[in-house]
Amino acid sequence: MTESKKKKSGRIKTIIVFVLAVPVLAGAGVAGGIYAARAGWIGQSGGPMATKTENTPVAAKSAPIYYSFQAPFTSNLRDSGSFVQLALSVATADRPEIAEQVKLNESALRSVVLMTVADEDAGALATTAGKQQLQAKLRSVMDQVLKTKTGQTGIDSVYFTSFVIQ
Repeated sequence: MTESKKKKSGRIKTIIVFVLAVPVLAGAGVAGGIYAARAGWIGQSGGPMATKTENTPVAAKSAPIYYSFQAPFTSNLRDSGSFVQLALSVATADRPEIAEQVKLNESALRSVVLMTVADEDAGALATTAGKQQLQAKLRSVMDQVLKTKTGQTGIDSVYFTSFVIQ
């Protein structure tokens, strides 16, 4: 072979090595990063070598318990030809007995929700603040119904899972 052919074949080999080596090394770097993140070596403050403070109590957060009303609520709105259709869920903090009481007293709760919604103004409900105020009112009136019916309160939050004004 001539010297120019040797140089060309050497360049081609070098290019092939780089084309193959770069993705392999990049893949190894990504895999190493994923392993280090899962092992807690990166991505967290401290890491495995961080010193732990002793006798630091950590409050265990319990998961909320949700109850979703099966049928949506449909009601006319005050002083307008508009109506609203909404679906609700309520949450209680780690008190399954409250969720059970909500289920058992669903008819009374549906009634008070419909009366409360019917007293709302369409313009107010079109805003985020109006919806948040309605959530607070519903939580309050639903808790009052539970207190009357069961002697217990415990609805922590009311959530709209669907909300349509027409």
